Amino acid sequence: MKDFYSLYTHGFARIAAVSPAVTPGKPLANANSIILAAQRASAQGAVLAAFPALAVSGASLEDLYFQDALLEQSYRALEQIRLASQDLTPMLVVGVPLRSSQALYSCAVVIHRGYVLGAVPQQAFSAGSYGSRYFAPGASLARQSLEYPYPTIPYDDADWLEDLPAAESARLVYQLDKDSIPCSPGLYFSATDLPGFSFTIDFAGNNGANSTAAESDPAALTVRLDASPAVAGSWRQPQQAALVDSARSRGAILYVNAGAWESSTSAAWASSAFIVENGSLLANSGFGAEAGGAGFPTASEPIITYADIDLDGIALARRSAPGFTDAASVGAPGMPAALAADYPEIPFQLGVPDMAELGESVQDLRRPLPRFPFQEDHGHPIDPEEVLNLQASALQTRLRAIGQPKIVLGVSGGLDSTQALLVAVTACDRAGISRENILAFTLPGFATSQGTKSNAYALCQALGVPLEEIDIKPAGMQILSDLGHPYAHGEPVYDVTFENVQAGLRADYLFRIAGQRGGIVLGTGDLSESSLGWATFGVGDHICHYNVNAGLPKTSMQGLIRWVIATSRFGEEANAALQAILDTEISPELVPADAQGAMQSTQQQIGPYELQDFHLYWLMRGYKPAKIAFLAYHAWHDATREAGWPQGYTGARHEYSIGEIKHWLGIFVRRFFSQQFKRSTSPNGPEILPGGSLGPLGAWRMPSDISSEAWLADLAEVPEE
Repeated sequence: MKDFYSLYTHGFARIAAVSPAVTPGKPLANANSIILAAQRASAQGAVLAAFPALAVSGASLEDLYFQDALLEQSYRALEQIRLASQDLTPMLVVGVPLRSSQALYSCAVVIHRGYVLGAVPQQAFSAGSYGSRYFAPGASLARQSLEYPYPTIPYDDADWLEDLPAAESARLVYQLDKDSIPCSPGLYFSATDLPGFSFTIDFAGNNGANSTAAESDPAALTVRLDASPAVAGSWRQPQQAALVDSARSRGAILYVNAGAWESSTSAAWASSAFIVENGSLLANSGFGAEAGGAGFPTASEPIITYADIDLDGIALARRSAPGFTDAASVGAPGMPAALAADYPEIPFQLGVPDMAELGESVQDLRRPLPRFPFQEDHGHPIDPEEVLNLQASALQTRLRAIGQPKIVLGVSGGLDSTQALLVAVTACDRAGISRENILAFTLPGFATSQGTKSNAYALCQALGVPLEEIDIKPAGMQILSDLGHPYAHGEPVYDVTFENVQAGLRADYLFRIAGQRGGIVLGTGDLSESSLGWATFGVGDHICHYNVNAGLPKTSMQGLIRWVIATSRFGEEANAALQAILDTEISPELVPADAQGAMQSTQQQIGPYELQDFHLYWLMRGYKPAKIAFLAYHAWHDATREAGWPQGYTGARHEYSIGEIKHWLGIFVRRFFSQQFKRSTSPNGPEILPGGSLGPLGAWRMPSDISSEAWLADLAEVPEE
């Protein structure tokens, strides 16, 4: 594999939204500020740096835009930027006023490694907006060119074009003279050497309302430039609009507005920039409280906002959306003519940066990366009360449908049965019926510890739920004896048969009790166990009448129980029992403790749930194992990194090396594929989280007899250290 630790190896691209320190009316000085910021972005490994509308001239010049002296200086400044770009990596998107013989346009000019690749005019202006007085709408400039009074290198002189296949060269929409640049709304810029990296440009209208249909944009990234004065709260509308537009397009949007250095004659200005992707905010540096007031700089330094957009993730999201036009097909045979006309293509060779050469300080992934992704939705924490109520509501619906039977539940004193018990109690309370309708049983076996049994009794007492005990050891010993198992003759043999006899007996007793007392068996198995196949198939904990935990991973359960404790939802007595349960090692308690007293540990066998839940989340989104390992490394290799922990998190903070991640991910992949047969026959249960569930009627579908070979081959590319 290429450099594993480079974000570009895994389908990410670093982009930068820049608010440069500009002086209105001094284009050459502004060019120096733009070049300085571009150099910094290049040193950080960015492949695109975008500047506000009219950044070259200044955005607050009013009638001075009609002055030829200003326009000529703006052209000289643009040429200064072009020359400086020859040694820089990023595509530069620079706002500048450009003229034709008939009109003046607010344009975004795209510059890269000494080439002027094209200009995109602002198509329209809102009535009465700041720019409508001075600039003509650019909608009429489709597939036109503008005079450019300084020498440029036309496409047919570009040496990198010689390396392109003939079919690629033929896709160029312009053959330029040396004194013109392509100018058209909707120019579609696509990299030939970074798969999936493409962008278009639009302009925000008055206070951020964009002027193009986001859902029809085929590019992975939309660069949105603005030049609007600020009023209190004006940063909200462009951000909210971009979040909606990016969710529609399933793409990324970079927004940057003219900053605080503009003239204050009749308006206030504040730097504002953000980057969003598929409805989520990746980075923000504006003047609102959420951005910490970064939009009010105290020094003449550029404000640069970085984010690493997920090109593969965008492509995956679009492929999974029926009818979404694949951006990769733009310009290809069979592309709808209307879309090809709206988005004429300009390919370019990017020159992907070598991140290792740039240094370790630029290697960190610059995007939100929660350690517990099932606990968030588009950057917002999942409300645990909502989760609990959804589970309880689903259970209520099932109970109503079958005549309000009793709820039969095995309570072990472990995490899963605790969650199911809390759901059952909530369902009874919501329905206004007694908690005594819950028939709770503890069924101690050969390895049940006094601690977990005590926790089960303490919790049921605190919740007012009657708890009965049935010792399964005599029945278990009888079965083992009938089977001729060595344990029945005093030998310490703790094999899978020894374990499954106990799991099967517990299920057997619960089902017989349900039949005897008019109830249904409430399942306790969770999404984490389902993904790993950590259940006794058919006659064990795999089966129940209804499973309220089917859509909830272990880490979300832990978070919900911490919330229950923090809010004292069920009282102080319950809090003490719940905390003891959280502090107990996760174990099926099917094998007796060893000579040192160490109990059987689930996580020592199948991996840390916090890591395996992370792997599950990203695998369900179609990510390759190597990319999942890359994400897991950035999320989990440093426990002291505060970003990524849930707010107010009180659990233990662990970290994992890339070698540990690779090891546990390998176990996850093998088990995920080999244990699908259990999920294909799993009982009914609700999908609760946006992350999805694995039930046969849910969002995830896969056959039961598929090899994991291709996924393990990809994982083999991950280094050990």
